[in-house]
Parts: sequence; structure tokens; C-alpha cells
Amino acid sequence: MKIAIDARFYGLENAGLGRYTMNLIAELQKIDTKNEYTLLLNEKWCKSLSLSPNFTKVLVRARHYSVAEQREVPMVLKKINPDLTHFLHLNVPLWYNRPYVVTIHDLLMHSGIGKEATTLPLWKFLIKRLGYRAVFDHAVKSAQKIIVPSKFVKSELEKTYPQVLDRISVIYEGVSLQENHAKTSVRISDEYFLYVGNAYPHKNLKTLLSAISYLNVKREQSVKLVLVTPRDVFTERLKKEIEKTKTKHLVILKSGVDDDELQSLYAHAKAFVYPSFSEGFGLPGLEAMQSNTRLVVSDIPVFHEVYEDNALYFNPHDVESMSLVLLRVLNEKNEKRFGALRKASSFAKRYSWTAMAKETVKQYKSLSQV
Repeated sequence: MKIAIDARFYGLENAGLGRYTMNLIAELQKIDTKNEYTLLLNEKWCKSLSLSPNFTKVLVRARHYSVAEQREVPMVLKKINPDLTHFLHLNVPLWYNRPYVVTIHDLLMHSGIGKEATTLPLWKFLIKRLGYRAVFDHAVKSAQKIIVPSKFVKSELEKTYPQVLDRISVIYEGVSLQENHAKTSVRISDEYFLYVGNAYPHKNLKTLLSAISYLNVKREQSVKLVLVTPRDVFTERLKKEIEKTKTKHLVILKSGVDDDELQSLYAHAKAFVYPSFSEGFGLPGLEAMQSNTRLVVSDIPVFHEVYEDNALYFNPHDVESMSLVLLRVLNEKNEKRFGALRKASSFAKRYSWTAMAKETVKQYKSLSQV
């Protein structure tokens, strides 16, 4: 079977999508030597990525979400002539009508969150949103199979597209940081809470800043907040919020962190804090568990699904609720803390990139038999 994969999100510079793409391709090379794969890659990774003999690379210069993408990707795929294409995100070209699988990671923009997370003028955003809905509708309605990372995303997808129910498969993602990196990187001398991810508005970092300030001022706790975020316009906005709230002395901002340093930051944090209003899965929380780090998260359905009772939950809309849970972690007795960490670390092992890749190949094979 000839399978094409749109792997243009490859690389940690593309955050969660990048990690998903990298791990899927790495695991496919380990478990599948029979199918022939062609990866669509940008210039950086098309030059540098080494692959197994049954994997080939094709350069695609078009940016994600661009008009050029709508034209160039179908042209490239026509030349490859695959039996099946896997689009690892929603951006399936509108005029592509050959058999394909699509991974839908979330429906955040459907809920209106996208308006808060745009740098565009309103009129441009509305045009972009119309384009997004057209592309998303096509991606979902025309797919032979739809992969989602959680039951929560499946339920959200079913509400809007009930006609695709029988084509949706939940395939959980994995976790891949290595524990032996924990002592090789620089440590932060102060006690700190950690957040890793984008600084989009729905990540709710403003409330987290308020909670850290509350702990230091009202509760007289000496604790910092380490934020690992990309270098982008949303992080620049966050810096302004930090200045506005006079919390600069409490916050350490980091970008461009490699896996070694990230592992160290997880391992030495008092807890990883995930204050989001909405997510599709929640990979950083599993990385925290794997790193023997306490997990403190929003009381939202997807986190209960993925983390179960291995996290402490707070109301993401309530500064006091968040602060009290963080205070509970600071005052937690070692015996209870270590017991919870052992349980969570064992729990995280159920999430495997290898298992994810095997389930994905099953989806490919099911379509080869149609």
C-alpha cells in the first residue's frame, strides 16, 4: 500500500502538532516495513531528516493554511499517486478528493476561541474563519477515517457532524520524555510551578499569574512561576500582562527549550499547572507525570478523561480555587506526595506512541480492504 503523509508540521517548533508528527513517523518506521510511505515535508526537514528504506521525502514549499497550499499539495499528491493520504491536521485542500485519513486534534475555533487568539483585524479574521470552516467541513465530511486524540473531541465532533460518527476513531497520543535527563540540565534555585505550552488566551495564563501573585502576597509563600512558551506575538502580549500585573519578579519566561532542559524543568517543579479552559488532549500533563511531577489542572472533561485521579483539579475561572490547590501542593507531606507521584508515573505508561502508531496503521489497513 502506498501511503502519503502530510508531515509539514514535523519539528518541535510546531509545538504539540510537531511532537505528534515526529513520534508518529518515528514509530511507523519501527513497526511497518511493508507499506511504502511518502512524507510531504518543508525545506528544513526535507534536507535533514533520515528515513527507513520504505520512506521517501517530497518537498512542499507552501505554508500551512495558505492559498498556495490549496494548489501545491494536490499537485504533489497527484504525482505521488498514493493509495491513501494521512493529513495530520485539519488543513486538507478543498479540492482533494482521493481517499484520505485526517487527524482532528480539537474544535477550539468552532467554540469562538479563535477570535481571541488572532492578530488580525476583525474583518480579516471573519474572512479567515469562513475559510477555516470550509476547509474543516470538507476535511471531516470527505474523510474515509477520522482520528481524534480523546473521547471528548469525538463527542464535540459528533455534535457538529453527526453524519460522521461511524468514521471516528479515538487514538490516544503517547508520552516520550526520558527520565534519565532529569539531572543533566540547569536547575532553578527557587521553588516554582511550571507551565509548558502556547500563550493563547484559552490557556488562561492571566488567571495563573493572579494565583501566583495571591500566593506570594496574601499567603506569604515564596514561589515562582516558570513559563515555557514559543517566541511569538502571544508571548509578547503575555509579557505586557506580566508588566501590567507587576508580577515580573515572580515569573521566569523561557523559549527554545530542548527536551533535556524541559525534562529538568518538569522534574524539579513543585507542580505542573495546566489552567486551560479547553484542550483536545493534554500531552504536557502526561510529560509531567512521567517526570515525577505533581499535576494541577483545570476541572474540565478532557483532563478527567486523560488524567483520571492522578491530578488535582481547580476551577479555571476562579483565582482563589486555583490558588488553594497550589497552596495544598506546597504544603503537601512528602509521604503523600511521593505516593501520588509513583501512582501517576505508573499511570502515564499506558500512553504509548508505539500503541498510537499501531492503531493508526490499523486504520490504514482497514481502508485497504474496502
